[in-house]
Amino acid sequence: MSEKTPNNFDIALPERPQSLLSSPTRLVLDDKVYPLDNPHRDAKAIYHTIHTALLSDWWREMLTEKSIRQYKSSLSTFLNWLRDHQLTEGNRFDVLNDYQAFRVNEGNVKPQSTGARPILTLLQIGCDHGELEGQYRYIETLIDSTKILETENRIPDTLTGWFSQMDWLRTIVGDDDWLAMESPKLLMESFSVTIASTLLWVQKVRSDIRALVKKNPHLATIGENLQNKSDRNAHYCRELLILASRDPALPAGTLDLLLADFAQPGAHEYLRSTLRAGKSVSLTPRIDGRYKEAFFLPTLFALENIDSPSEIESQLAAWLCAWQTVQVTDIKKLKPHHFTIHTNKQGRPISLQCNYYKGRSGRHQEPPVLDAQQIEFKALIKFLNTWSCDNQRLFSNFQMTVKYHPNSTYTTFCRSLVRIWTITTLSHEIQTKLNTRKASDRFRRLFMASARHGGEAINTWQTRQKKLKQPTSINAYHASVARPLPQLLFGASAIKTSAVQARSDQYRDGDFVDVNSHSAAIEKMHYMTDQNKEWVNQNGRITRIVLIDIENHAYKPNLDQAVISARERRLQTKVMQVAPGQSVRINPLGEPLTPSPSDTGLVGEADEYIVWDTPETVVCFLHYLAETERQSNQLIAHALSFFERTVLPTAEWMSSLLNNGLSPMTVRAGRQQYDRLRGVLPALFNNQLHGGVGT
Repeated sequence: MSEKTPNNFDIALPERPQSLLSSPTRLVLDDKVYPLDNPHRDAKAIYHTIHTALLSDWWREMLTEKSIRQYKSSLSTFLNWLRDHQLTEGNRFDVLNDYQAFRVNEGNVKPQSTGARPILTLLQIGCDHGELEGQYRYIETLIDSTKILETENRIPDTLTGWFSQMDWLRTIVGDDDWLAMESPKLLMESFSVTIASTLLWVQKVRSDIRALVKKNPHLATIGENLQNKSDRNAHYCRELLILASRDPALPAGTLDLLLADFAQPGAHEYLRSTLRAGKSVSLTPRIDGRYKEAFFLPTLFALENIDSPSEIESQLAAWLCAWQTVQVTDIKKLKPHHFTIHTNKQGRPISLQCNYYKGRSGRHQEPPVLDAQQIEFKALIKFLNTWSCDNQRLFSNFQMTVKYHPNSTYTTFCRSLVRIWTITTLSHEIQTKLNTRKASDRFRRLFMASARHGGEAINTWQTRQKKLKQPTSINAYHASVARPLPQLLFGASAIKTSAVQARSDQYRDGDFVDVNSHSAAIEKMHYMTDQNKEWVNQNGRITRIVLIDIENHAYKPNLDQAVISARERRLQTKVMQVAPGQSVRINPLGEPLTPSPSDTGLVGEADEYIVWDTPETVVCFLHYLAETERQSNQLIAHALSFFERTVLPTAEWMSSLLNNGLSPMTVRAGRQQYDRLRGVLPALFNNQLHGGVGT
């Protein structure tokens, strides 16, 4: 068939446009540029497929902001790795498998945290929108060849784990505190009382200072003609300090809290002595030969937020909510109406319970009820009373992550907490509440030891290392600092997990109601594990009691009973002298053949043991004792009953006779004979060890 000849109309038509493959050379994620410069053709295919996925409607319309952030985070790490990855014919289909191995081995992450799954999803989406057949076949084969690693059990984030990473603490706090820290129940009891006592005391002092500020309205306008905020703040702090020192009605320790909040540590002694003497307080006193500023910006007593809870109070109250096992992501959403306060007929609060909607499970959750006698109840009630609006978020200032910088030169939450806990009045208050609950001050001792004895914080160390152009990795930090500190302070997640573990004794499999922000099944699978030492102790208590009983009684030789049996046998034993003309022979088992009653003229009473005072008897006893010692382990393993009931009492009885029953001359003669005969005497207990007589 001849080809169709194009007509003039077809010739006049322009050629159909063809889509060209766009080959991206770089990728911009959150204003950061990632060059796509691996020259291998397979790497370019991966680049193009990912780029196609990022241009798809799926990326623009179907993902939430949180999901996009997670994808970008995984993608940035993968692209950095792919730049230097050497692709060959042998590994071209194992790109993601090699990436997972790199992340686990070099990045020290869990298999579920490699970030390979988001990359695999991007390749699948990009492949669906791809245009080139060759590229499509390679990406499809790559996807089919990728095996996502199985999930490993996650190590829970706990308060115990946070302290345990500072193993150098053990030499400072001692073995008692260090080992007791393993118990979540003991640690969380100390934690909740300490935090609640601190919060309650700080709220009380702030309440009185708030009244003092309102009584002295000139504090609001002091230094208003000064343009510099730090200068205005210094005048305000000085005036507030002077007024507080002159007011005897303020709670004990108020002056200490004011100094801890906005006075330089080096100026504390100067300020105390000056206030006691009634002298004028300088803003820049001469300390150690140098003029230094006495005040810095306050956090607890800042004038602009004196009527609302401070950042420190909000953080401590949020920690108490986490201790109540409120889901961490829902703490920021809590409002006053989420707390149900029960009162008595006189209107006095008697209990408190949080009722909130848990976003992760889509249901309402009710943590345990707090009783009015608990210090945690008193602290939270007072915190709730500071809010006038019932629909206002309580913890808008709550920080999910806090850098652990306890000795910073700047005002930080950790530094403020350390200074507050050094106040003597508060320390006595905390100890009193702990004594009431019969708890220890273990949590505060551990925390203060880490702050006082720890090395340089990692942020400060990294800044100095960068100036010196030295390594700044975590491993380098731990290698160069003798007592390294964690990068972050323990978070609400660690508090919540430890609180759940601390209540392991209340867990019952199949409970319909679970107050720990999840179902009983979730608690069983993810909280009642070997990582939860409280659960291990509770769950294994009966087992341990049974095993100890088995070890000490059922499968361990009963020495006491053997001694009693030997003593009874010793009382029934008569040691007889051999008469002239009598002889004692040894049988093949090494036992003496005693003379017959007709030879001696003596008849033993019933239940009476006759022992002849002869060297042969000594040889028999020594041989029996030697065989008992040699084969005791085998007898215990194969003939335990025989060993307990027969061998041990007999050995004890023989030892008693050798020491006190037989004459010393006979024992010496018998030992000499035994030393000559021991090499030819037969082995004992063969029947018992080989399945014969077992009793």
